Amino acid sequence: MLCLAVVPVALAQDIPNSCELKHMAGKTLSGGEACPAAGACNVEENAICGLCCLLESITTVTNWIFFIMMTLAVILIIIGGATYMLSGGDPTKAGKGKSLITYAIIGLAIALVARFIPPIVVFILGV
Repeated sequence: MLCLAVVPVALAQDIPNSCELKHMAGKTLSGGEACPAAGACNVEENAICGLCCLLESITTVTNWIFFIMMTLAVILIIIGGATYMLSGGDPTKAGKGKSLITYAIIGLAIALVARFIPPIVVFILGV
């Protein structure tokens, strides 16, 4: 019962009506309209700001994912290389080092794919 009482309160919270444009500032959309220049973009004053804020959010999230994945991949490659080099001929440790390096390379590939998500979304939306 408590859960049902909390949901309307959570839904009644104010939804932000503006965002700070950095990546999408000044980009022209397919309809000929452009995102405002860098700075605050208020949805109530400019209807196109909603789409610009959405694209800005997608770009920011994918940039963070890319940064985190690249950092983890480098750390895993270093750990995997050290494990492989220090295995001392033990096939299980050498295999563990190889698998860490393999997973790190797969992580790099996923990070690069995440980096291409904003341009794909922009292309689909016709920006």
